[in-house]
Amino acid sequence: MHTLGAFALALVLIIFVHEYGHYRMALFWKVRVLQFSIGFGRPLLKWTRLQPGLATTTDFTIGAIPLGGFVKMHGQQDDDNAPLTPDAFDAQSLWARVCIVSAGPLANLLLAVLLYAGLNWAGSEQPRPILASPAPGTLAHAAGLKGGDEVLRLRESDGDWQTLASISELHWALLSNKSAASLELEIQSADNGKVKNTELSLLGLTDSPEGLDMDKLGLAGPQMKALIRAVNPSSPAALAGLQAGDEVLQVNHERVEDSAHLIRLIRSLKGAQPWLVLRGHTEHNLTLTPVLMNLNGQSVPAIGAAVGAAPARVWLQDGPLDGLGHALSQLWMQTRLTGAAFAGLLTSSNGWKQLSGPVTIANVAGQTADAGWRPYVGFLALVSLSIGLMNLLPIPLLDGGHLMYYLWEFATGSKPSPQWLQRFQSVGMACILLLMFFAFLNDFLRWFN
Repeated sequence: MHTLGAFALALVLIIFVHEYGHYRMALFWKVRVLQFSIGFGRPLLKWTRLQPGLATTTDFTIGAIPLGGFVKMHGQQDDDNAPLTPDAFDAQSLWARVCIVSAGPLANLLLAVLLYAGLNWAGSEQPRPILASPAPGTLAHAAGLKGGDEVLRLRESDGDWQTLASISELHWALLSNKSAASLELEIQSADNGKVKNTELSLLGLTDSPEGLDMDKLGLAGPQMKALIRAVNPSSPAALAGLQAGDEVLQVNHERVEDSAHLIRLIRSLKGAQPWLVLRGHTEHNLTLTPVLMNLNGQSVPAIGAAVGAAPARVWLQDGPLDGLGHALSQLWMQTRLTGAAFAGLLTSSNGWKQLSGPVTIANVAGQTADAGWRPYVGFLALVSLSIGLMNLLPIPLLDGGHLMYYLWEFATGSKPSPQWLQRFQSVGMACILLLMFFAFLNDFLRWFN
């Protein structure tokens, strides 16, 4: 029920903001609004209000199916019987129609900026940019980076230095500069605390819809101590005598750097191996035999314990201008990633796997709400951004499809013929149904797995 509530709130908020953008812009241009609806199907609530600036009324409804909404205006192209009075939509100038149609997606983007800015102004505790132990074969390992190194600043070639205060700022900076051949990092060494510069090559990275190939890069997360957080009863860890709070010092006589290193060692274990752990102030020798467990469809060695202490953190809070500037930067970066994901639908053989249906979105809504208001607000910002960008796609039936018609009208001086509009509508409906099919298919596959 908690998940459904979080999902419903997200849907209603984002749909309302989108449709309210259309509605307010229609009022600005004095276009008669016949109906403002949140949801489809049978109306659960309905009321009528006088439209400001016009002696007409608008019906406001809340439908039974909250998976969208609409603003119906007098004199739209789908209303063939409507005479073109001065307050009709199609009687407006091209610029007015562009403003009204684009106001919905732009309202979603504005909401995303405000939510990101609100998070920046409120502040949060974030992991410091202290690197986890990079795996052998990664670009970070090849650059000589080690677990415990802290990235202080970053720049491309001879560009300006960018100061980093958190691991998320490091990841944003990497995404912003992912097209560079290499980056220069200013590092505070874990070995002696001295500051040094290191060149990190980005050659060979796979540019995917998700962003950077973090497995190849080797900078996935902050460093966490190799601490045992919890042990499952009757697991190999419990049978060996491993306890919550133990710090793992050695596995098979190899020194453990941090939790990332420990997990890699566990994945490589075969048979019984000696472990050295620190419990309180006393070292203990244990013998542990892993078992094979299914992880993402693969059988890997596991011990049945949760590992990793909380990373070192820092409190970050922006002022008014900095918070807004960082929000705009976040919006731009997420726009690039979302655009790459949309492009991947056409250019990648598995791009369709990036689509998420209502089940997945509801699940994420519940998880972020459980994690606290900050993750949930971040989720709302991302969904609002995605909805805004999706509606700008040049697909008939979407706002971007209408803008495509207006571009044709601007270039040729005439509107598309009714016959072509009907054909475009059919193509648009087919595209939307195809996207919905893959979204629901992904939901089913994720649920099944």
